[in-house]
Amino acid sequence: MLSMIFCRMDVVLSGFVFYLTGSKVMVGLLPVISWAGWLLPQGIVPWFVEHKERKKPAFLVSAVMRISAWTGIGVGVLLSARAEPGRIFIFFVIFFSLSSLGTGLSGVPFFEIISKLFPLEERGRLLGWRRGSGGLFAVPALMLVLYVFSEKSPIAFPYNYGILFSGGALAIFASSTSFLLIREPVEPVVRAREPFKKYVLRGMLLLRTNPDLRRFILYRICFALGMMTWAFYMPFAIERLGAPRSATGLFLIVVLLSELTGSIFWGHFADKYGNRMLLIGIALVAFFAPVFALFAPRIPLREIDFFGQIFGTINSQVLFLVLSFAVSGAVSGGQIIGSAAYMLEIAPRRRRPTFIGFTNLFALPLVFTGLVAGLISEHLGFEMAFLLAAGFSIVSIFVARTLREYRDTNHG
Repeated sequence: MLSMIFCRMDVVLSGFVFYLTGSKVMVGLLPVISWAGWLLPQGIVPWFVEHKERKKPAFLVSAVMRISAWTGIGVGVLLSARAEPGRIFIFFVIFFSLSSLGTGLSGVPFFEIISKLFPLEERGRLLGWRRGSGGLFAVPALMLVLYVFSEKSPIAFPYNYGILFSGGALAIFASSTSFLLIREPVEPVVRAREPFKKYVLRGMLLLRTNPDLRRFILYRICFALGMMTWAFYMPFAIERLGAPRSATGLFLIVVLLSELTGSIFWGHFADKYGNRMLLIGIALVAFFAPVFALFAPRIPLREIDFFGQIFGTINSQVLFLVLSFAVSGAVSGGQIIGSAAYMLEIAPRRRRPTFIGFTNLFALPLVFTGLVAGLISEHLGFEMAFLLAAGFSIVSIFVARTLREYRDTNHG
């Protein structure tokens, strides 16, 4: 949770890139890099770890990559603050790509360890409280964010972001270390690594033979298209609504509080009603994020002294856009919980790493959703991107209704 405060894409990273480049397309590259780094390793990692009794060493490698990347970003931005913006951006992209790749490498071992530690009926609450409880330790971090982005702060751009990125490296170090201290149970595994060609063919066969998996992947793609504008609310606030830099702190507080409460709520919701209902619910709620953004410029404009000592003067349209950030935060926590828990439900136990890896790999079209949103925003306007996102959210609701509830099904 702490790392999300310092390195959130929808508030911190999107704001940093937009202030640095002024380009919506460059902002759209952020989700491209993030999704590519997350999804691409999923096809190869299971081949390396499925036959191993312990998956923790693979997680250790990914943790080192992520910590190194964010340390490099934080220190690099602070030391190169006077360099040309283009050079800073290229430097940032290289290290952000390394971090995203490390996150992708961590996916299979993380979910494999979680599935061995906790029974099916407890995973929703576990994932919810894991994301939500971190907020209890986030108060000092939030105070730092409010200070560096306040109107009275002497810390100028990009030093304020460099401080946040350095804090993100420390937070990732703390969270990774705590996870590595967990004692990983040993379960039966496949005895030997199969030939890579056979492994790939078996993975591809999953998509052809499992209609529930096909529907789940279709849902993920539609939902991602419905959320494709989540990194653009910050540029929209800056360019169209005239948001001051202090609004970054306000948006971040709203997103984190909504994700904190939303994660806990969705976790209990999933355990009580099932992950299928959770995926339907978050798709329904997600519809309102772009809708609120569409209405924000139509709110009567007036300046409001909103906690002036902290945020300064913020206009009514920017304050209305807070609703989009609130929905985005609540939905992002629920989506991570719902997708992860549903995927673990339908995965056969002994082939779980392969199933998790290829399920994520099959969702590779998600890589381009952010770039699509960036191009639409650049050439057709933010409003068109928001309108399309709302439409895909509606489609994802109907696709989610076709999913099967596995809660009472024995498999594996």
